[in-house]
Parts: sequence; structure tokens; C-alpha cells
Amino acid sequence: MSITALRTVTKASANPVSLAETKAHLRITHDAEDANITSLIKVATDWAQVFLGRVLMDTTVVVKMDRFPESGDAAELMADPLGQWYRVNSAAGRKREAQKRDKSILLPGGFVTAVNDIDYTDALGAPQTLTGPSSQTPGTDYNEDLTDDEWAFVYPFPSVGWPAVTSEDVNAVAIEYQVGWLEATDIPESIKHAIRFKVADLFTIRDTQDAGSKSQLIKVAENLLEPYVVPHY
Repeated sequence: MSITALRTVTKASANPVSLAETKAHLRITHDAEDANITSLIKVATDWAQVFLGRVLMDTTVVVKMDRFPESGDAAELMADPLGQWYRVNSAAGRKREAQKRDKSILLPGGFVTAVNDIDYTDALGAPQTLTGPSSQTPGTDYNEDLTDDEWAFVYPFPSVGWPAVTSEDVNAVAIEYQVGWLEATDIPESIKHAIRFKVADLFTIRDTQDAGSKSQLIKVAENLLEPYVVPHY
């Protein structure tokens, strides 16, 4: 998993494109290159995920933060020249989508299918777990909006709010959720074609002196991915 705000708990069980369809794209009929092509599919998938800012196949991930958002805050993914991190940001700087609900927590990675649970360390230092509508064990501790394939977020009920957490622990809150399409057949064809074009580029250049330049295949792949990039506001 290459989106740096996320930590993988359980990897995807399949790739977005299969070995057979990738070999057909490459017009390869023998099996001598199968291991290499399989490796390149993984590399191309990782590249596509970074370019898109989203996870493609169903993956269990976790994001962590020091505390829950307070009134007027929203938690969001921030960026700096050295990478990305997840933090609670004030109302003035929250992302456009996070503005919809006070105290919302924006979940990065694209298409979220379920929020498994939210673990936190309470003010007394004891571990606690919150559950919601799509949790492994359904609960009513928070609400969620998983209707968009770009943005998903969780938020507390206004009458209850988020619980207090310890002020001594770093990453006192951990949100585990499922992100990515459940089946490869659900992924838009443009994304799968882009991955195959990336594999073709990697397969073609190998160790040649052309490896340092952007090929026409990569330009085609990027154009195919562009409509599905998760925007950062």
C-alpha cells in the first residue's frame, strides 16, 4: 500500500488485472515471463494507486490521530513537501467535503465500503472501541457517509459527540476500514487499461537507456487515470 497516510492491516487478495489479460495485452503466448509479468502488475498497480490517491482492490487499512475532532474541527489528510500526514484541522482549513458535517473525519483512499471499528484510549488510559452502521458488529456510536467513490467520512451524533481521549498518548485514535472495489470487475475499465499500459512500458524498457524518459505508453496510462484521481482541496 503506497498511500502514506494509510497503514495496511490486510492486503488485497487479488490484483486489479489478471496475468492472462495482461499477457493478452502484451501479445505473449508463452509462460516463460509469467513471474516477471506478475511482478510488474504489482508495480503498475502500486504506481496507479499513488497517481490516483486511492486504493483499488478491497484492502483493510487503518488511519491514526492523536484525538477526535472537537467542535468546529474536522480531521483531514494534509500534505507537505516531504509527504502526507493525518491530523485534526480547524474549521478555517478543512477540506471542502469535510465541511459538510461538524467534527467529521475524512477517510482517505477512495471508495470506502465499510468502517470496521474505531479504537481509542479513553481519558483514564483504558482501550475502548466504537462501532457504527457498517462495523463488523453493527453499532450506534457514530454515523458515516460512504455514498461517494472519492470521499467517505465518519461523524458523531450531535447530541453525543466524540468521546474524550487520553492526552498522553500519540495516535490515541485508530480507525480501521475497508477501502477499494470488492471485485476486479467493479473497477472502471480505464483504470485497468492504464495498469496494462504501465506494465507494457515496464516490460518494454527493462534495463535500456530509454528507462529514464516518459514513454508514450505512460502518457496514455496517465490520461486514462486522470478522470478517477481523488482531488485534494
